[in-house]
Amino acid sequence: MVRRNRKPRADRVPASRRDMRRAGIVLSALLVLSAVAAIAIWQRGGEPEDQARKFVETLVREPQATEKLRALANRDAGDPQGLLSGMPARIAVRYLRAREAQGATLKFSARGIQRPEERRRIVVVYAITSVAGVTETGEVRLQVLLTADAGGWRIDGVSAGD
Repeated sequence: MVRRNRKPRADRVPASRRDMRRAGIVLSALLVLSAVAAIAIWQRGGEPEDQARKFVETLVREPQATEKLRALANRDAGDPQGLLSGMPARIAVRYLRAREAQGATLKFSARGIQRPEERRRIVVVYAITSVAGVTETGEVRLQVLLTADAGGWRIDGVSAGD
């Protein structure tokens, strides 16, 4: 029995090229799935940090949106403004409203989180104020206390940060 060495035909794609094409298709599919998963996680918004940030931002920008604030606080009744505990928190929120009315840009971010207990979180929400053409910026910190219950995270209070 004689073996003949077969030479690849000119019109035939070598196996290594086919393998590379398949690997490229699989890699592209994985990248698309990863991007979809990342977007889904990013838009989920069920994390206490995101909930606290949205609540404080809405409290400052839309104080009359009671139903929206109740939904963000995960509360059925009561005045969301009543969640501001103490005069310093009320003054901080009024200050941010006044700065925005004067044309300052406000940026909200939740940067700090404490876990005093398993079902409780304290999230520090930073509101950074800046004015176009002015190099000085201001920073206001508000602490949001959240408690986990069957319906998700419930906001129990907002106080002025240290």
